[in-house]
Amino acid sequence: MADALNRPEERLEAAEALRALIEKVVLTSDPNRGEIDAMLYGELGTILNWIERQAIGNG
Repeated sequence: MADALNRPEERLEAAEALRALIEKVVLTSDPNRGEIDAMLYGELGTILNWIERQAIGNG
């Protein structure tokens, strides 16, 4: 997907595919670290959460 977003001839189709996977994005500030956290909702959020759980052995 990242490669497709970097190719002008495939960028539009890849962006549309990403939009279809993301229902909403919620940004919140993290005062302890001075950063902004992003929570993705929709199919992409589900996929990323599953991958993260697999990586830490909780899947």
